[in-house]
Amino acid sequence: MASTITGSMLPFPKFILRALRLRTATEEFGRAAKNYADLTSSPNAFAQQLVSPALRFSVHPDPLMVDYIVHLANRHIIPLSSVLHAMLHVEKSSPDGNLGSFNEILFLAFQRELNAVKPRAEDIFRVRNALEEWMDYFLSIKNKVEGAHALSLIHKCTLDALVQFMLAFGEHTEVGPILRSKQAPKPKQFSFSSKLSLFTTFMNQLYNPMIVSRLEAAYHIPTETTEDGTGVPGLMLGNNMLMPDGVVEGDMDSGPLARGAIYAWINAVFIGRPLIDNDILTGYLHNRYKTDVRGLICDFIIAILDNISCAISRGESAAFVFILRSFLSNKVPLLLSGPWLAIPPLEINDWLQYALSRVDSGSLYNISASRADPLAKSGRGADLFALPVDVRQEFLFACVLHNVLEEGAIQGILGDLPSQAGASQKLYEQDLARLFQQDPDKIEVKMEEIGTMEGNSGAVVRAVVQTMQSLCHNRETITLRTICSYLIRKPPFLDVIFLFEKPETLLKPLYQLLDNFQLDEDDQECQPVYEEFGYILLLVLTIMYRYDLKPDDYGGVFVPQLFKKVLLANSTISDDAENRRKTEGWIKELFEEQGVSNALMSSCQPQEFYNIVPNIISDTLLAAHEQQLNLQALHSGIQYFLQPFLLPSLLGVLSWLCNHLWETSESQKLKLPLEVLQALVLPPSLSEEARPMHQTVVSLAAPIIDRTLRQLIHTDANLTAAEKILSGISPYINTRRVSKATQRELESWTGSGQGGMLGALRSSVSGLVVWSASQDMNASPPFYSHKLILTCCTLSGSRAVVRALIDEVVKFQAQSPLLGDYAIDVAASVLSAPTADDFSRRVERNTQFILGEENDMNSNFDSSSRLLDELKVQEETAIAKSPPKDPFREAIVRVRRRVTTLVQPYVTNVVNQHPDLNHHFVADVHTQMVPNVGLGGMGDMAGMHGEGTGGGLMDGLDDDDLLGGGGANDYLDMDDMMEGF
Repeated sequence: MASTITGSMLPFPKFILRALRLRTATEEFGRAAKNYADLTSSPNAFAQQLVSPALRFSVHPDPLMVDYIVHLANRHIIPLSSVLHAMLHVEKSSPDGNLGSFNEILFLAFQRELNAVKPRAEDIFRVRNALEEWMDYFLSIKNKVEGAHALSLIHKCTLDALVQFMLAFGEHTEVGPILRSKQAPKPKQFSFSSKLSLFTTFMNQLYNPMIVSRLEAAYHIPTETTEDGTGVPGLMLGNNMLMPDGVVEGDMDSGPLARGAIYAWINAVFIGRPLIDNDILTGYLHNRYKTDVRGLICDFIIAILDNISCAISRGESAAFVFILRSFLSNKVPLLLSGPWLAIPPLEINDWLQYALSRVDSGSLYNISASRADPLAKSGRGADLFALPVDVRQEFLFACVLHNVLEEGAIQGILGDLPSQAGASQKLYEQDLARLFQQDPDKIEVKMEEIGTMEGNSGAVVRAVVQTMQSLCHNRETITLRTICSYLIRKPPFLDVIFLFEKPETLLKPLYQLLDNFQLDEDDQECQPVYEEFGYILLLVLTIMYRYDLKPDDYGGVFVPQLFKKVLLANSTISDDAENRRKTEGWIKELFEEQGVSNALMSSCQPQEFYNIVPNIISDTLLAAHEQQLNLQALHSGIQYFLQPFLLPSLLGVLSWLCNHLWETSESQKLKLPLEVLQALVLPPSLSEEARPMHQTVVSLAAPIIDRTLRQLIHTDANLTAAEKILSGISPYINTRRVSKATQRELESWTGSGQGGMLGALRSSVSGLVVWSASQDMNASPPFYSHKLILTCCTLSGSRAVVRALIDEVVKFQAQSPLLGDYAIDVAASVLSAPTADDFSRRVERNTQFILGEENDMNSNFDSSSRLLDELKVQEETAIAKSPPKDPFREAIVRVRRRVTTLVQPYVTNVVNQHPDLNHHFVADVHTQMVPNVGLGGMGDMAGMHGEGTGGGLMDGLDDDDLLGGGGANDYLDMDDMMEGF
């Protein structure tokens, strides 16, 4: 019988192709394939035919082929170890790794199924041997290409999948004990361990040590006592020793972590423009927590919630609460779902429940919308149907959206039924970008998602920014005007945008567009074109003023010149003849009944108009003073600055007026400019379109108006017009998102009776240390603002600030070692926190390291700010001049060592380095194929095989189809493979 089958069956490769063409069900394929397996000379030869590259005709593997292989391994028709050996043979046959995507899919498919499948005991050690060969393969590649970072993208993707499979295999409840048991062959055991040690050292260049630590623990060899009683030494990981319990020794700056330290660091990131960079953020967390995934996640979430709780209880601005909420719900779930963290899925529920239980929950739910959202109306204009804010539910439902946890777990975490729901669907950047391109009318609708707390903001932000860049490049200003108008009306949305994008990503293309913006000869109406230019410019100015950015940092010509000549306090009047001619033309038409003509605008480019605004308002007031222009005409003419097409130029008018008032000493000459200022800041009426633009312009000018008028009132208390203006702009005084202290904050620090600003600093740091040591797990966080540190640097100097921080460390070290360690952690986090001044420099240095331009891990990454430079100087001075046991010397050495650790650059992984390419390989391939891959699961794909459109293996075949020469163990022949196709 056997000889008959051998002589009549199709060659196995041709049999596979026939099955793929007919979309044969996996069960039926498996039954037939078993006959071939029984007749094949060896399992390895059989496996090599299964994974042969010749069976593939496209870049993406046939999902049914993956299903076949996994099914055969699940039914033990072919050993898993043989498949792994065959996969390695395929990988080695492709020097550039271009066949690796199939292996990547197989690794991930096997990894997913290991959770539900019990491997055969006799194959476990053979699988481990195959994994050793895979590790050796990647080590050889690394040596050839001179470093881990030089691996090709496909090799890195395959490596990612291999690591995921190794984790699943080693952590399997029945595999792990066998691998570590005494029955394991000792020579192979230590051969594998030696290879693993080299492999993990190599992995440390690419992966988070938390993943590396899990891998080491999964395959860890227990220490055994030898005959001389010394025991088997542990494995070396770089310069550290892996102890029997998996703990890494050698971290000389380690110590207890203070709750107040990460709380202060998070506060520093959000006191002004959000200083969010994925590598800096994850680097801080990784450097701080090393392999403690649970501590990282719990403390990180607790620190954000502590900041929200403190902000609400202390009456901080709604904008501050809003951006913290958005970070928690829109950014953190993305980070938690990313591959840089190896989160055990069965433990995340307990971790989130623990994190939420550590914070005063009373301040996190039932919050009025007006306290948590700066765009929500209060008082008479409040939305009566607006639900109270629950920060906990927002975060948990966003985690559900990003597959961090299951929706059914929310009730258990909260201890109550949730009162709200999450997003109806997950949004994707590329889908939105295509939608915006096809239907621009949908942009404004989708932009509403930026202000929600459902987890979709990141995708919308990136799609909107991508669309804006494209519109700038193509000079499609009509659609761009719509986007700019929307963002101008909702400045807090800009805060959310900068959670995901850097300012230069948005500003550079807008700068370039404004430089090249021109009125065309065929423009029938110039007013709409002026309006488009004005909206784009006003968005740029809103960003610059809101975050106190430097105009010269983003290239361009027009915007930097506008700031220097028009918007700064020393705005200049141009005496250029051409400018004088254009100024006279504008004054004439602004203050005549006919109004601004199309001919005037067509003769003056928008950039030219904005540059002569100081000339226009200066000459206008001079004419009014000399009674060449009556007051009625004056008030009528300045109303043009309140119309949408000229309204952004109002910022230049207000700047010039404030400068003029500051320089005017005679009271009689103050009346007219104050009257004009009042008419422009507090107009009796505005159009619906102009009102939000006007509010934005006034909010940008409010600080300089406030300072100017308060100085005038200080010298002349009878200026009632100034009092009215100050009252009118009061809601706009603190709307900017900058790290400079407000007047109220300065007064609270200097008037606290604690010894001035530095005394307030010491008290603040002391409060963080004591709070960290509190036995009350739900103790409310102390008030802390990183603005205090930065203000002290400005007023007292960096030297005094560093000295004050180290003095606090010395004080607490004298009280107890635990408090001393907490003080070191707090001081290090305060000193290493990013600031607006050094943020770009840190990002650039991290990028240089990631790209290989900076290869020295010990480079001075801790010298990237004034405080860190000063810390280094004072440490060197203390070492040179103080005895070894001096408390100040010991304290500053330990603080700087901790700082050096915290600011080291960190590469998350391949996904973060190559998001676009990795989207193709991981998202397009994994999510479409792997979720349906199962040991028997992929055969259920509707319409693909089995009872779908295909049919059974024998359906439609006659006897001739089943007859063929050769045995089942013949290797693939291309002529046979192509026959019949």
